[in-house]
Amino acid sequence: MSMVRGSYAQLMARGERKIFVQWNDMYQRDLEYPAVFNIESMTSAYEDELEFAGTGPTPLKFENSPVFYTALIQGGTIRAIPLTYAIGARASFELYDDDQYGIIKQIPKAFSRSNRFTEEQVPWNLFNLGFSVINLSFAAIQLMTNQFERMPDGVGMPIVYKPKAILCAPANRFLARELLGSPGKPGTATNEINSLLGEDLGYIVGHYLTADAPWFALCDKQYHHLKFKWRMKPVMDFDDDFDTGALKHKSTMRFAVVPANWVGVWGSNGP
Repeated sequence: MSMVRGSYAQLMARGERKIFVQWNDMYQRDLEYPAVFNIESMTSAYEDELEFAGTGPTPLKFENSPVFYTALIQGGTIRAIPLTYAIGARASFELYDDDQYGIIKQIPKAFSRSNRFTEEQVPWNLFNLGFSVINLSFAAIQLMTNQFERMPDGVGMPIVYKPKAILCAPANRFLARELLGSPGKPGTATNEINSLLGEDLGYIVGHYLTADAPWFALCDKQYHHLKFKWRMKPVMDFDDDFDTGALKHKSTMRFAVVPANWVGVWGSNGP
C-alpha cells in the first residue's frame, strides 16, 4: 500500500511553523550491546560453534601397570543462522513531489532509527528470555561470586573465571551503586566493611532489558562467548514503480545472535 497525499494533507500546504520529526529531533542512546557481546562477521549461510571439554584428571599409574587411555570429550554444537530483517515504505509520486517540507524524502533516516533499535533489541533478548530467579541483593552477589570461584570445566576440573560487571535494568542502577560502591556493608548500621569491594565489580545498565528485576553477571568479553555475527550490515535501496510512479524505499540487514557457550555468564530473572 502506498502513502498518498490524502493521508498527509498538512505536508501539501506551506505555513507549518514547526514539524516535530522524531527521527531528527529525538536522540537515541549509544549502542549498548557492543559492551557485552563479541562482534564478528560471517560469510556463509550458517556457522557452527563446536565445543570440546578436553581430558579429565591424570590418574595414578601403579608399577608395571598399563597406562590409562582416554579420549577427548566432544560437547554439543550450536549453529548460528543469520536472519533477515527488512522494512520498506512506498509513497505516491504526487506525495513525494508535493511534500513542501521534505519529510517523505527523509524516510531512509527513519529506517536507520528502526534498524538501530532492532540491532540493539535482538541480542538483549538472550537475557530477557533466559536464566533463573533470585533478587539482586548483597547475599545474591556473594552467591554469584562463590559460584564463579567454584566453577568447573566440562570434565569437573576448577577453572578461573572472574566476573567483571553486574548487568541490571535502569530501575536497579541505584541498588547496584549502593551494593558495589558503598565502603560499609549496605543496609547495616554497624562498622562492617563492604566485602564486595574486594571483588572489583562494576555495573552496566541495560536499557533494553524488558523487566526491572532481572540482573546478570558477566566476565570480560574475551572470557565469554556471547556473539553478534553480522552477515550483512544495513543496506538502503530505492526504486520507482514504472506504471504508477510511486517511490519505494527499502532497508535490509542480516545478522545472527548466538550464545556459543554460557560459561562466563551468570544470571537471574528476578522474583
